Amino acid sequence: MIYANISIHFYLKKDATPSLRGFPVYCRITYQRKKAELFTGEHCFPERWNDAAGAPTRDPRLKEYLSHLEEKLWQSKRQLEMAQPPGRLVRTVDAAVAGIFGDVHL
Repeated sequence: MIYANISIHFYLKKDATPSLRGFPVYCRITYQRKKAELFTGEHCFPERWNDAAGAPTRDPRLKEYLSHLEEKLWQSKRQLEMAQPPGRLVRTVDAAVAGIFGDVHL
């Protein structure tokens, strides 16, 4: 079975209007050249965010939450690779992302 890489990156959406809690934190997922950008439900101020690392610098709760989301995505990808034939994997990854973040189409 051929395994495809998945890229998961968190970032602040600075073109959005900031709330009292800061800018919204988004997750960009790339899998086999398909991309999805999803709101994580969290906010962060730019001075507490490291753009290069894609992670908060002084917010351990948010850092733990984002690590948890990332791990859930990696686990879903691994489970799907083990359970599905290679041709069906792309369609099933859509379902896995939707299960974690809601109804999303890559």
